[in-house]
Amino acid sequence: MIGIEFLASNTARDITKLTSIDKHISIICVVSAWGMTENDVLWLESLPYPIVAYSKELRPTVNDFHRTEAGKYAHFLCNNYDFLPDLVIFLHGHATAWHRTPEIIIDLINKIEEGRSNPKKLLTDFAYFSFSSVVWSEEEFVKIFPILNHTWIAFLGKHFVHPLEDYGDFIKGNKCCSEFIVSSARIRTRPRELWCDFFHFLNTAVGVRMIVPVYKDLSDEKVKGMIFEWFVPLLFGPFQ
Repeated sequence: MIGIEFLASNTARDITKLTSIDKHISIICVVSAWGMTENDVLWLESLPYPIVAYSKELRPTVNDFHRTEAGKYAHFLCNNYDFLPDLVIFLHGHATAWHRTPEIIIDLINKIEEGRSNPKKLLTDFAYFSFSSVVWSEEEFVKIFPILNHTWIAFLGKHFVHPLEDYGDFIKGNKCCSEFIVSSARIRTRPRELWCDFFHFLNTAVGVRMIVPVYKDLSDEKVKGMIFEWFVPLLFGPFQ
């Protein structure tokens, strides 16, 4: 069993060291554990992969600028773009959530380990795979489209070939929430600038919750994290 290693930096040396666990496939878990205690994340010790944890309480945090998993994930992708392992598993720090159970994680790991004998197929199968148990509905897509369009105009659209309307199906029928596994090859189908732009947006944009009145009672921080979640299938999907 590999123990938890909470990093206070994210240099190329750190990432290279963490991902040398298998000569065929390298894997790490990036965990958003902001505000969680050591007891909250003990379950992570059962994972068979090295861990990069964003956590203020457990050690000096990797990055404490943004308090949502979206900010942590974007920070990781922006800063480690050139030094990624073959597969990255993005996780919340808690063991159980309304959209994911421990059994889902166990099943994911079993599928990964069963596939190690065929690395090429493994990287194809897990180019992008969400392991949430909840699927976005068409009604939700219609409701959130104005705020997605705002993000598109603000910065995201310049990184894609077509207007947002042409990608209308990237949410409907796809799984929600920011827990997924993705390959470095799929991450790098987007330029590093995109991930850095998203990180900047998550940390600086204001008033986004007012674009859709139903979210006016939430903080900008919460809504921006939700925006990232909604765009995950597009960001890591095969869309151009």
